[in-house]
Amino acid sequence: MAFQRHTAKCLYTQPPGKLVFSKDDLAIFQIGETNMNMEQRIYVKSLSRIVRLFMDSNKNIDDTKIDRFAYYILCRRDPILSQSQVNEISYYKIIPD
Repeated sequence: MAFQRHTAKCLYTQPPGKLVFSKDDLAIFQIGETNMNMEQRIYVKSLSRIVRLFMDSNKNIDDTKIDRFAYYILCRRDPILSQSQVNEISYYKIIPD
């Protein structure tokens, strides 16, 4: 019920990043290699907060340091809904020059 309500209102069909890989029904999007815009920041913060719900450790993750990482989001495309479903989130630390 909540998902149906969300999809009726939400205009986004994929993550707000650069498509770096696509094959069949899989796609990988990259966010944060360069400076993030506000839309990307909100998306990454929201994902981070959702991931925290499923983490075993109680380690506090600081939302203010999201710029230090590049995020890769694996999505599976649904041809019927024309939307992407997030399946995996990965990140790596960007080392400054």
